[in-house]
Amino acid sequence: MKFETMNDASYTQKDGAIILHANAKSDFVVSATNKKVVASAAFLYQWVKGDFVLQAKVSQRFLSTYDAPALMAMESETRWAKACFEYTDLNTRAVVSVMTNTTSDDCNGVETDGDSIWLQLCRRDQIFAVHYSLDGSHWRMHRILRMEMEEELKVGLVAQSPLGDGGDFVFEEVSLKLERKEDIRGGN
Repeated sequence: MKFETMNDASYTQKDGAIILHANAKSDFVVSATNKKVVASAAFLYQWVKGDFVLQAKVSQRFLSTYDAPALMAMESETRWAKACFEYTDLNTRAVVSVMTNTTSDDCNGVETDGDSIWLQLCRRDQIFAVHYSLDGSHWRMHRILRMEMEEELKVGLVAQSPLGDGGDFVFEEVSLKLERKEDIRGGN
């Protein structure tokens, strides 16, 4: 896949995997308390118009709180949808979604002991859904919501390390399909 980059994103491709480097203290978030915008994480993206399904197997080393590889659809620095595999502030490894519409929310989901998980971010019209899978075949819903965004968005891969010193995150089996998922709740 060919990507454009944001925030001087540094990446390599090896054996079909994309290794994306997160810089220290990098994130995408808009604080709910003071509306401060942070848009500094590495982002590899393609411009996508309309419905899509983005999938990847993501892995990390879980070094610092909020470290995460993520899938993201972005309209602007204050409007986007992000699906993460995050080292949480509860010292867990979890699927986390952050939806931002002028401010960011935060929704922790399923926890796992593994170093990797499959994530899926879908759009159907103005409905966005986040799914996860333990095997890359059977998808479970983490979150579904309506969020008004422009028809054309930046869609791709993020590496963040908001409190840490950064590091490399691995994205395997990356797939971006311009298709309409009829069963957006089910994920399959």
